[in-house]
Amino acid sequence: MYLALLSLAPLLAAAGTVERRQEPSSTRNTTSGFCGAVFNTDACSKVGWSKVWSELTAHGVSNAIGFSLQPFSQKNNYDTTSGPCVEPQGFDAARIPLIMDPADTNKAIEWLKSDHPPPYLGLFNEPDLSYGGSTPVTLPEAAAKNLTTLINAKPPSTTLLSPVPAFPYSDWLDQFDGNCTGCMDKIDIISAHIYHVKPEDSIAQIEAIHKRWQKPTWVTEISPTTQVGNCQFNADEMSKYMTTVVNTIKKLGYVEKIFWNTGAYGILGPGYENICNPSLTKEDGSPTALLDTYKGLCSS
Repeated sequence: MYLALLSLAPLLAAAGTVERRQEPSSTRNTTSGFCGAVFNTDACSKVGWSKVWSELTAHGVSNAIGFSLQPFSQKNNYDTTSGPCVEPQGFDAARIPLIMDPADTNKAIEWLKSDHPPPYLGLFNEPDLSYGGSTPVTLPEAAAKNLTTLINAKPPSTTLLSPVPAFPYSDWLDQFDGNCTGCMDKIDIISAHIYHVKPEDSIAQIEAIHKRWQKPTWVTEISPTTQVGNCQFNADEMSKYMTTVVNTIKKLGYVEKIFWNTGAYGILGPGYENICNPSLTKEDGSPTALLDTYKGLCSS
């Protein structure tokens, strides 16, 4: 998750886990398109925001991750510099809503019980990490207590994505499972955030997550890094990285969708305009060369 530019999402050393062999119901939702994009909290402050989504969809991007349960247009604090976003046509229908933290849960339960529940719903975004104090840390025991009623209220028409730790090799999700009886059996998709400069490390992490949970996986955030200093890719090297990672992920067979971070213009920090720049669009909303690479991968 990014709050403004790209925030730290470090990884812990691999820990031993018990394999889980539980596949979700074949009646759950499926979504068209393999490629999605992440939109961070300053996305709609970009000069070219109104053009970004149409450019992405023209290049094969079908879904969006944004850090909000509500539509961007209804969340006053989504972009603190300009208030609510004006959403481009078709954007909210393609957005996967997220329960960010326990403050969203009751509203999400009401939505699930309504006549028009969401087709997809993501649970707790990086509950093990606080971003400058603006998001809470939620312990797995507290998360289990908070989410039990919601998970049991899930209608057949809604597909649930698991909580997604910032530290994927930690035992946060295992502890959540141990404190929320039957909850992981009712969760349809495992959500993962993948940040490694070496493609083989990204693939190894995805493989470890699937080995543990034995469920379809969505990589709901991916790029080489969120940290200044540990990636020096130029534009060509970034394109090669993307090509290697995406093509390898597609061959795994159990990853249904990926979301490249970031859809709107966003760099690691000052001076990084041409260093490890993961942006699919420029500040004016026009496509980058990386988006052209993504289009080729999405359509193949």
